[in-house]
Amino acid sequence: MGILRNILILLLFFPVIGLFAQEEEPMAWSVERRLNWSDFKDESPDSSPVAALTASGISYSFSSMERNGEMIAGFTVSAFFYPTRSWVQDHLASAHILAHEQLHFDITELFARKFRAQLAQTRFTDNIKAEVRTMFKKINRELSEYQDRYDLETNSSRLQDRQREWQQKVYTELARTGEVWD
Repeated sequence: MGILRNILILLLFFPVIGLFAQEEEPMAWSVERRLNWSDFKDESPDSSPVAALTASGISYSFSSMERNGEMIAGFTVSAFFYPTRSWVQDHLASAHILAHEQLHFDITELFARKFRAQLAQTRFTDNIKAEVRTMFKKINRELSEYQDRYDLETNSSRLQDRQREWQQKVYTELARTGEVWD
């Protein structure tokens, strides 16, 4: 009976495992790799008033240990683009819209850099897991508000002068915080 139960469990979970295997890997932000329309893999909703949607986010991991009464931690923080959750209405795809969507991803990288800087400057206690989680939630709220303000102030790229101002603003911040392209 034990073997039959294990086989049934395997059969029940196998379709779920297959679904996860089909999802495309997220793409890490890179100075060398800019987005292109072929990266946008999801189907666009028929009734959407916007031309495209960029799904991006910040991911982190860390390890820690206590040494001489002080918490020592190492962090990895990355900005990712999620192809299978990003979409474009093909009839509205243009270089201008792609630049707008790229800047959404660049903004995500900017906030990943801000998060890295905050982590590097923080002295943690033995409650580091909760402290990092709180910091992560805060940076994600700030990122979301910034992304919303970007879309609002550029009217989702329709205000081209504002779009150029935002590009300059974000590129300047990226240059101040690390590697950026020419």
